[in-house]
Amino acid sequence: MSSRYVTNAVWGYLQANWTETRLIDPMNTFEHVGGSSLVEWVTMMPEVSTEAQVSIGAPNNQRWREDGSISLIAFVPSGSGTDRPLELAEALRDLIRGKQISAGVGQPTIVFRDAQPPDTALPSVVDASSGNWFGYSVSATYYCDFCRDTS
Repeated sequence: MSSRYVTNAVWGYLQANWTETRLIDPMNTFEHVGGSSLVEWVTMMPEVSTEAQVSIGAPNNQRWREDGSISLIAFVPSGSGTDRPLELAEALRDLIRGKQISAGVGQPTIVFRDAQPPDTALPSVVDASSGNWFGYSVSATYYCDFCRDTS
């Protein structure tokens, strides 16, 4: 799973920049969809990540790199067809591909390398008490370098 810093920074970036649909909290997704309204929505899911030391230096000047990926998932009501979730997935790819984001001045930068096309061979289907949803996910790979105090 991606680190807390990366997860929070990416979620903040989505909140500030995504306007196509509503965003649903990635930690409590199906509790927040709710209601009888079947409107489109997007969420994110941190995927796998690894961390490795990439420099040896004095205390307070050692660097580690987190490599990982995050899924951005666009949902539409079941029966809506595949065009709209594909359109949303492409918009999500454009929003994140090649971007560098940070949680603030002086904070580590998250560098997104790419965003894979959605896998249309096996679409995502979600059946929740709040409705039936169909969607595609886009996996975006990133790296983020952190300095750690090792003294």
